[in-house]
Amino acid sequence: ARARFSTCDRDRLPANFAVAGHNAGTQCNVLNNSSIGHPDLAGRFIAGLDVWSYVGAGIEVCIRGSGAMRFVDTSELPRSVRELMAYSDAGMTCAGIDRVGQVVLVPGPPAPPLPTPGPLTFQLVDCMVTLTHVLNFREGPGGDVKKHVDGTAFWLPHRISLTAFERTADWFYVDYHGERGWISADYVEISDGCLATAPPTPAPPTPQRPPPKPVKITPVGMR
Repeated sequence: ARARFSTCDRDRLPANFAVAGHNAGTQCNVLNNSSIGHPDLAGRFIAGLDVWSYVGAGIEVCIRGSGAMRFVDTSELPRSVRELMAYSDAGMTCAGIDRVGQVVLVPGPPAPPLPTPGPLTFQLVDCMVTLTHVLNFREGPGGDVKKHVDGTAFWLPHRISLTAFERTADWFYVDYHGERGWISADYVEISDGCLATAPPTPAPPTPQRPPPKPVKITPVGMR
């Protein structure tokens, strides 16, 4: 009978593994040299997890340690090995899978960190801001100061009023004679009737997975 719980749940896995996006039908087994799905990986992997039974898109597997991720596809014969696009997070290396198989951490360059979401941005309607100080005109929120064609810093005079299109907690995106950029929100007066639309709820960033990179390993039959 199918288990009523998933062996991929955090309280049923060793502390050096974590699985997200699974359900009660997804099962996990920690791999060792005798259970690894391909002989060329035996003896040269840091740790691995066999994910089986019900597995669909959106499952993320994290293994404590640094290195490269390999995936042994156990859904077909002959078995094949491919590289997973991985990211590092809190001392673990993580990657996504969309089918049953074995996720294996092997020695290699460390995976890049998970990208940090940018500041929450509000769209503005019928909004004008008036500068109370001379301000730098920036490329992005807190970014580099824009430059004139002669290389001098681009600053905006005080007491001018500008149309604002977006804002974050600390910055406004404005138009100055057709040139758009960002100014500090600490030194402006906001017009009456300035409306801000609620920003969308940000989703956790997910690394884009490129097409699988071929790994020169000779497939073997199922054990």
